[in-house]
Amino acid sequence: MIAEETLERVRQAADIVAIIGEYVELWQSETRRGKCPFCKENAFHVWPSTRTFKCFKCSKGGNSFHFLMEAEHLEFPEAVRKVAKLSGVEVPAGDSDD
Repeated sequence: MIAEETLERVRQAADIVAIIGEYVELWQSETRRGKCPFCKENAFHVWPSTRTFKCFKCSKGGNSFHFLMEAEHLEFPEAVRKVAKLSGVEVPAGDSDD
């Protein structure tokens, strides 16, 4: 299990726009918008202030962990470690995937 304090550090450090921007071309409006990588509709929104995303067509949504789990078919610990790496946060060796 990855410690809750580690999860929170990674969540706070994650730039969801940069992470999702590697998969989706986002344009700026009141939120960041783009074509959903899951259903291909122009109903995809990213809110930098809350670090969340949502597609109003297919209903997929969540934070950067959820996005990578969907986009790359990762398990939760793998997604956390990838977000941590992208965000420059070290996950302590004592935080295992068990």
